[in-house]
Amino acid sequence: MKNTVEDFWRLIDQFNVKQIVVLTEPHISDGDFLPTKQRRFTFGAMQVALSDFQEDNYFRTLNIELHYKRKCKKVRVMCASFGWMPQQVAPPNLQAIVNLWGTLKIAHEEDSITIVCHDGVTASGLFLAMGFVIDKIKLEQKVDAGLAVRTLRKARPAFVSSEIQFGLVHEAALNNFLSSFDTYGNFKR
Repeated sequence: MKNTVEDFWRLIDQFNVKQIVVLTEPHISDGDFLPTKQRRFTFGAMQVALSDFQEDNYFRTLNIELHYKRKCKKVRVMCASFGWMPQQVAPPNLQAIVNLWGTLKIAHEEDSITIVCHDGVTASGLFLAMGFVIDKIKLEQKVDAGLAVRTLRKARPAFVSSEIQFGLVHEAALNNFLSSFDTYGNFKR
């Protein structure tokens, strides 16, 4: 919503968010909340400006500077560009989500990352569930896709609310589990 853009950036500042992931482009009537080279945001003493950006196959990375109270914070924004439309419960390309999760730079457990989608749950829930199973496989070489979904639903009951999404979480778990054996030549898919 147009009238919440200032609140969004105050939240980013207040919680010291280092990264933002935008999974589905907001509808044009919701208003723009990301700065461009031509457009900066000024909210009282706060300024939000784009300093640099890079394009990739499935996403673009924006480096944003948040100036407030004589401090400059750097925020990395990753915008998905793989055609996941707000009316869809799943993206057209599963591997794109896996790649996007892999590029997140989680330096410390205390670092805050904000995940943004058109309704706050559909794309975000799927993205977090898939990330949960991918990380679980990397750490423990085992995973329970159902447990991943149940764990996320404790915090947000609307996360992964369709059979299609649950199937994608399971597929991501299976694909990542099988790919973890790629270093051994005697395992075949």
